[in-house]
Amino acid sequence: MIVRIMADGQYRISEDAYHRLTRIDDDLLAALEADDGNAFHHLFHDALAVVREGERLDEAVLQPSDLVLPPEDTSMEDARRLLEKDSF
Repeated sequence: MIVRIMADGQYRISEDAYHRLTRIDDDLLAALEADDGNAFHHLFHDALAVVREGERLDEAVLQPSDLVLPPEDTSMEDARRLLEKDSF
């Protein structure tokens, strides 16, 4: 699986890492719903760390990404706006 972190690059992650990201994502959504900024920032940085444990791909070769994460400095408000854009 290929994951892009905006303004950082692409990483190839394992299936185990993907499952860890899925669990973190569920907790991130709960933190957003609870308006818990501390939990959001902690969990978001955990998600980025999981991705960065993977193999960083050469920047000269662009591959389709299966997942795209926002940049490291994303705020809760930014995350909410991104989720609203992606909702149907």
